[in-house]
Order: sequence, then structure tokens, then C-alpha cells
Amino acid sequence: MIINQDQETKVDNTTTLTLTREHLLNCQFSAWYKLYKSITPKTRIIKPLPEDFVNYLSEDGVILPDEEKTSYGSDSGVFEEYSDDEEELDSYVSKLDDFHPKVQAVIDEFGAVAPKLNWSSPQDAIWISPSNSTRCVTVNDVYLLLKSSDYIAHDLTMLDKLGGVPDDFSFELVLRKWININPALEFRCFVKDRELIAVTQRDQNYYEFLFKLQERLLGEIELFFYEHIKDTFPDSSFVFDVYIPEPYDKVWLMDFNVFYPTTDSLIEWSTLVNLDATCPAFDLELLLIDKELRNASFACQRHSQNKVPMDIVNASMDTEAMVEMLRSQQREMERMEGENSGSNATRGDASTGGDEADATDAAAATASEDS
Repeated sequence: MIINQDQETKVDNTTTLTLTREHLLNCQFSAWYKLYKSITPKTRIIKPLPEDFVNYLSEDGVILPDEEKTSYGSDSGVFEEYSDDEEELDSYVSKLDDFHPKVQAVIDEFGAVAPKLNWSSPQDAIWISPSNSTRCVTVNDVYLLLKSSDYIAHDLTMLDKLGGVPDDFSFELVLRKWININPALEFRCFVKDRELIAVTQRDQNYYEFLFKLQERLLGEIELFFYEHIKDTFPDSSFVFDVYIPEPYDKVWLMDFNVFYPTTDSLIEWSTLVNLDATCPAFDLELLLIDKELRNASFACQRHSQNKVPMDIVNASMDTEAMVEMLRSQQREMERMEGENSGSNATRGDASTGGDEADATDAAAATASEDS
């Protein structure tokens, strides 16, 4: 028997928000996609995911499928040195031969895809992608992003924190047709008691052109909400994301999120919970990043905090740890330099073709970089 353990957060002196397992389940992609399919970008859902694939995502380290079974980009060379858990991780990969073609079939259909699990997209892992985006053109592009993402790791344990996983629950791989999205035109919409109480930019940078479009964009979002969303989503309070590309006359539904402080907001949650759309003085606005804020804390890329290795983040908070980390790096560099010197000397003594070998290695490295 699973006991439902709701999670509560006090957002101000008088208001407490409750996050339930049902709220999370209602926001997972497959729960709402069929209802809103006509206003959402083309997507394929692979569900349920094999247990071996879920275990593969949960394990530390990155091992990608054999190149002969599913091709992948040049990034894979980074992972030639495996962790101590290599054998266990590799065993999961070897059991996924029937799963790889399902992913490849969707890639073949769409040309390129953007992956996510039930709730989250691996936006925090785009630093490892050659395109610096979630665009995937091979199976291993998909696996690499998912394996490198803290957001995906959080998805895998999210329900456990709320009392456990329902018997009928399954993880899903969502593969959306790749769209080259302009981040300036993504907006987050907050709904409380089935009333739209706030609309904000999603990207945290200043865009001058948005101010000229402010009223038009807000009007399109309001109309979209009343026509498609207001009375159809199962929860009375929730958050949804939209995208409005040029010429700004078509609104696309991108995602749903819980009405809870774990959902990012440009507005303080203590302010959000006290907004009342039924109040006569209420005036809905589209909040945009002001010019004065572009050099402040908002003026940065989303997910940028996830693009720095945790050892550096932790060390930056502790002077002694930072010094020790730098010393360790210096010792490692000296060790590698010593090994390289010994290797070069051996190769030069062993063959008169040492210079030719160096030239060949350099050419190979250049070719690898170009690819």
C-alpha cells in the first residue's frame, strides 16, 4: 500500500501551497497531450520505458551504445574512460537493442527531435551537445542529453518524495519534432482557481522588441487560455508555457507545470499566491524583463547554474577547498606531462619515423575537430 505524502510549502505568512502526487501526474506529458494535441508541436511518446533503460538513466557514468548498432556524434570520444560501475552500466546498454530502433524510427520521421521524460527536458545539459541545444539527430544524441541532465535525474525520483509510485505509472520518453525556438517568444502563464493571474517571459534576458508587442502578445495568450485551457485542465491551479512565433498570430502549447514554488517564476511566489483575478482592481499584465535588469541577476541564460561542475561550485564556497582543488589539478597536470614526456622519448627512440607519426596524429586530431 502506498501512502500519499503531500508536500507543503509556506510561501508567505498566511498562505501554504500543497503539492500532491495527483498534481504531478496531471502535469506529465502523456496525461495532457491527447487533449491538446492540435495546439501542441508534433510529438511521439515511447511508453512504457523498459526497466533497463530507466536503470541506465539512473546509474552514474555515461556509456553509449556500440557505434555499429547505433551511430553517434564525435562527442562520444569523451567517454572512453569508464567509471568503476562500467560493467553494470554496460549491461543495461547491451539489453536495449530492441529499444534503440524505436527511438531511431522517430528521429527518421522528424529529422531531428527534442527529448524529455514525463516532466522535464534536459535543458541543463545542452552544454554537452554539439549544437548547444536539445536538438538530437541520432539515438546517442538523445541518450547523452538524458544521461547528462540533473533535471532528468530529478524526474526519476520525483514521485518517491511524495509517497511512492502508483501501480499504473510508467516512465515515458517524449520525442518532440525539433523546432528552432526563439527564446524571447516563450511565455509562462500562471493560473489560480481557473483564472489567469500572471504572464511572464520565460527567458531571463532583455528584448527591446517585445515591449512594442506587449499588448498584442498578451491578447493572444488570453484568447488562447479562454478558448483551450481554462476549463479543460484537471487541476484548478497550474502553470502552462506557450510559444508565439512570428507573425505572432498562433499560440502553441508547450508544457504544463504544477502551481508550486518548484516551478520557476520571474514573480515571487509570495506575490503570485496573493493575486486575485476576481478583484475589480486586478489588471492582468505581461511581465517583461526591463532594460535596467539586463545586467542584474535576471540577465543570464536559463539553466546556467547547471553548466558548472559541482566540485567547482562547492569549492567556490570554501577557500581551503578551492586551494586544494587547484593543487590537485596542478599535480594531475604534472603527472600527465611526465607521462607524455616519457611516451615521446620512447617513441622517438623506437622509430626513425617519430616525426611522421606526430604529423599523422596531428592530422587525425584536426580531422576529428572538423567533424
